[in-house]
Amino acid sequence: MFGQVTTISGIAKDAKYGAVVVTDTNEVYYLDKLESWDKNRVGKTVVVTGKVVTRKPRKSDAISADITTPIKLIKKPEIKIAEAD
Repeated sequence: MFGQVTTISGIAKDAKYGAVVVTDTNEVYYLDKLESWDKNRVGKTVVVTGKVVTRKPRKSDAISADITTPIKLIKKPEIKIAEAD
């Protein structure tokens, strides 16, 4: 999964440091270069395809003060709202 193009399905949420997808198993994936979801997408089931990587917050990141473990990041995300919603 990591380093490969993968499709993730979950709920679109806005986190303190950016837009995320939260899966059924409560895994959190940040979306690269997306600070927040459009209001019409928050709380909806979304399907996101992109390259999943992990990275440690850099000292220059705003998130480094609060997040000390590696984050899961979807690079170049392609986003669709799930059909069921």
